[in-house]
Amino acid sequence: MKFQQFFENDHLKPLYDHIRNLLLGAVLLAAGTFQTQHATRNPFDQIAGDFVGWGVIVIGAVLTVLNFIDGIVKLARFSHPLPYRLLLIVAYIILAARLVMVLWAFRSE
Repeated sequence: MKFQQFFENDHLKPLYDHIRNLLLGAVLLAAGTFQTQHATRNPFDQIAGDFVGWGVIVIGAVLTVLNFIDGIVKLARFSHPLPYRLLLIVAYIILAARLVMVLWAFRSE
């Protein structure tokens, strides 16, 4: 595949969509963590804040896991040799998990 055909055939859109979804899941995790860590003085607000915070964390975790599974399935469908696909999958898991952890830690502080 030539470099110019890569851009003309719209091969980058799925990659950007996947990264966007991964970042969205990480931001939801961070937002939920922030909500659960920053208490208010009113006990009713605290209970509601914890409930909302944990709900957002669960939604972010589910979306992130689904995005991981989607990425692994797409990498497994490549027509390259098995060791190369396994190497790509392991590299993807390490990089994507690290990206989520960094963003989660950065945004939740």
